[in-house]
Amino acid sequence: MPKSSKKRKDKAADFTKAKLKLGKGKQLPSNAVDTSFKAGSIALPMQSIVAQKDNDEPMTKRKLTLVDLLSHIKHYSPIVRKGKSSSDWSYLDAIFGLRELLEHNPKTLEASLNGVMSACVKAIGDEDAGVRKALLSFFAWLIPKLPVVRPLNRHLAGVMSFIRIKDALVPYSSMLVLFTTSAQTHIFPEIRIDAVRFIDILLEHIPEVVVSGWDEGSGKHGSHVLEGYLGILNAGTKFSDHEGPVQATSTSSVVLTPASRLIVLNSLARFLRKCVMLHDVSDQHFGPTCPTSFFKYIFSDDAAFQSFERDLQPWLHQANRQGLRLWTEEPIPEEECPVYGDLECLSRNPRWTLADLEYAVCAATSASADGPSVNFLFACRLARSLHSTLVSTFLDYAPSVFTPGGNPSEIEMQLVSAVADIARSLYGSIFRASASSISDSAAAAEDLRSILGYMAPYFPFTPSPKSDVKQQKIFQDLNLLFCQMVSFKLLSAPTAGSSKPSGKRTNEALIAAAEIRVQEFIVQFLRGQETSMGQIARPPTVGAYASMVPTIWSLINVPSSQKTATRGEEDALDIVVAVLEHATKTISKSSVKQLTVEFVARLALLETDWQYRGNFSLLGAGRQRALNAWIESLPKTLWELGSNNLALTEIILRFLLRFVQRQPLRSPIVASTLCPRMEPYFCIMHPTRGRIVGPFPKLPPSYRRLVLATAAVMLVCSSAASQSGVEPRNGEVRLATTIQQTVEGTEDDVTWKHLYPRQ
Repeated sequence: MPKSSKKRKDKAADFTKAKLKLGKGKQLPSNAVDTSFKAGSIALPMQSIVAQKDNDEPMTKRKLTLVDLLSHIKHYSPIVRKGKSSSDWSYLDAIFGLRELLEHNPKTLEASLNGVMSACVKAIGDEDAGVRKALLSFFAWLIPKLPVVRPLNRHLAGVMSFIRIKDALVPYSSMLVLFTTSAQTHIFPEIRIDAVRFIDILLEHIPEVVVSGWDEGSGKHGSHVLEGYLGILNAGTKFSDHEGPVQATSTSSVVLTPASRLIVLNSLARFLRKCVMLHDVSDQHFGPTCPTSFFKYIFSDDAAFQSFERDLQPWLHQANRQGLRLWTEEPIPEEECPVYGDLECLSRNPRWTLADLEYAVCAATSASADGPSVNFLFACRLARSLHSTLVSTFLDYAPSVFTPGGNPSEIEMQLVSAVADIARSLYGSIFRASASSISDSAAAAEDLRSILGYMAPYFPFTPSPKSDVKQQKIFQDLNLLFCQMVSFKLLSAPTAGSSKPSGKRTNEALIAAAEIRVQEFIVQFLRGQETSMGQIARPPTVGAYASMVPTIWSLINVPSSQKTATRGEEDALDIVVAVLEHATKTISKSSVKQLTVEFVARLALLETDWQYRGNFSLLGAGRQRALNAWIESLPKTLWELGSNNLALTEIILRFLLRFVQRQPLRSPIVASTLCPRMEPYFCIMHPTRGRIVGPFPKLPPSYRRLVLATAAVMLVCSSAASQSGVEPRNGEVRLATTIQQTVEGTEDDVTWKHLYPRQ
């Protein structure tokens, strides 16, 4: 075949000379080497080699200033945004570099806080896990370094002890919550979990901002945070004040791991606790104290309850609350000047901060509020929405946690405890708010009985013999939470004439049996007995005793119409006697002593108040003997306290004064018994050392006047008893003589002669 034209052309091309075209230069051979080159400058805009920096400006070990570090937070590389935490300082950058710079230059923090916060909040929703972890660590270190606002009122600082506003953090609190709630709804689940960790930090330092408006539906920070929790748990619900079906808003189908679910549930439990504390400010009168909000509903009105509370509140320890001060010849130094608590005194001090004014307004609002301010309907709908989540979580992990001889993981135990904690906060706020109208909380009461029905077969919750101290603490807290939930069930008991569904009889029987076990648990716990097999008995802590007080009250204040064969007068009597015996045996230096004195003192004074409307009574030989033994131990407690715990000293003195005044039939006998026991408080005569002064002269003047007033009332009552032939006058005469010898020649001599003019 003839060759193709293409092959002929290719063969002839090797011997064909290329024709030059106009405007084209001579072409180089194919094997020519290009030796041309170009020179350019190297740009180093971020390198310290070309930057002109002030030597006085704070810098890191890498010579990076604050401006450099803040710009690195916006860098495209996650390594630059985060930095590397290493012993080699050359690796520090961005977030870790910020901590290094601020830690070594603390004075820079206040001036640069605006730039630091504005740059860091944008990284809360960063897609890199290392950056978020570094930012969490940085905020956990930074926020405690900020200055704390000085409370306007020392009494208010006790009322809202859970509020610790960081003065410098107030302007950025809304921005922090906004970016955190935005990260709660991120498309990636791991970012949502880290956002919950950020909320935990904010709840620790600015809880009033995080929980604000949580029960107002929408538009507030607390509402957004709560919706974020519900969205992560697949229990999202839109709330309103109108009845209607629950509308799910969560579109997430991600199944949380047990560890992630624990983070969310623990944070939600902490959030609800802060919400409850924000509304129940009556339980935070002064420092760690006994809760008293449940007493509010057994008085004729709120004013009667407040009047009853003032009888035992240590006003002298408040350091002139109400803005009243005694006149002195010398001016009081500014650092020792008491902080005023009323709004009228604001004009006396021109240096009030914005946070001070907020405290004052909050104090005036909380002082004038009548009853609980929790949105009752909102709380009921929230409990209804979380009910399935709580029940399913408990049923998933309870069998492995409570199996005898089992070895559950710590995450499983904490998940069950978190479920109980959330239920306690939710249903506690519901039934305290609906104490006057139980019928409005029928659905919530049914949900509570459902949860108790699932938990009752396992109570008391017993840890395995191989459990460590931390696991035993979890089980003890879980037992106390269950006891509190049983007390809420008693508050939600059906009224007369209401019928129970037949299908719930088994559930009710389990709960009724659990109530008996709750009574036995509390008695054993107070008496220091083993509450379960293999569990070492430990004395109640402050938190444990405070959590038991509402449960004890619900058990001893049961109306006669609701007492059954399983919960009779004899059972309640055992609890009352156990409480009195525990209060008597608790040593004066114990941290629980003040709580026991406050609770028992209120029980002793309840029946003496003419506006008391409760069912509890101290009538009975066993109760009277235990009460008298506790009262007779109070002078010894006063002597042991001395001047170390002035708040408890004032509570005891105020109780003795009120009790002797309000018990005309029993006070002469008790006062005549107390008179000899009060003598060592002033002075004693030692066989070899002679006269030894007691704690009385070491007290402040206001406390000494209160002691003298209490002693004068005792002497008057003892004198009345001796005149009727009940007791001899020896104790009265000796106490009067001892007091006269102690105050003679002092500033208290005039006070004593005025209070007790008999010589």
